[in-house]
Amino acid sequence: VPLELGRAKEALISEESARNARHDFLESVRTRVGGGVVVMAHHADDQAETVLFRMVRGSGLRGLSGMSEYRDPGVWRPLLPFWREEIALYAEDVCLNWREDPTNQEQRFTRNIIRNDVLPEIESRVAPAARRSLVRLADLAREDEEAWLSLLNEVLGSLELEQNREALSLDFKRITEFHGAVRGKILREVARRYGYPLDATGTRLASDFVDSAQSGQKIDLTGGLRLRRDLDRLVLTTEAVSIVDRPVLISNSQPGSGRALLGGRELLVKWSPEKSLDLMS
Repeated sequence: VPLELGRAKEALISEESARNARHDFLESVRTRVGGGVVVMAHHADDQAETVLFRMVRGSGLRGLSGMSEYRDPGVWRPLLPFWREEIALYAEDVCLNWREDPTNQEQRFTRNIIRNDVLPEIESRVAPAARRSLVRLADLAREDEEAWLSLLNEVLGSLELEQNREALSLDFKRITEFHGAVRGKILREVARRYGYPLDATGTRLASDFVDSAQSGQKIDLTGGLRLRRDLDRLVLTTEAVSIVDRPVLISNSQPGSGRALLGGRELLVKWSPEKSLDLMS
């Protein structure tokens, strides 16, 4: 089997940057050699850790769905149904050796804290089957998300979407007929297809705007998107929005935090003189 080697072009300062670089490299090799899929070794324990992390960060259904077995353009995770212990026992039975990544024990990584401290504590003191429950939660969230996606095209078709280079519009009266939560999901999907994904704040603002908007009224959303009512049409545009960024001033080398406004989106910023590698998928 040919071995492909690669090296990051710049220093990777977080788990997220390392993961993205790794995925980019694997995808570039898959494309170059004409491979069908990149086979990843994620298993059920990885799924439980991912779901717990996303849960405490307040993810929605899509995030709580965890990792999927298949992901475009070419990722396959065949070991997701199996637990780490099951895979290790199988490897021992067939005399397969494996390599333990020493960084799996380093507590500077969020995933390791969840794996080595948080989940064992939960299972010993709160819920003995926490891992299995987290994986089941991912399955239920995925079912709900897939159910919604199965209806989405029909729902969007009823909105009489029209798009040109300057704007995207839809039937205002029709979208007001949906429950607020459903309306928010519709508006988020419409904005995503327009190339401007809405965060939770932008989605809530858009849905609330539809509740009371009179013709001619408009609202600037997060990410530089503008929503406007024109008679019987709800219009999304990307007209220039006068939102002034608000930076965070770091005046000394002591740990601290603050809030910045970038592109209309408020971000919580934390800093420390030590490197903090606390991001995970």
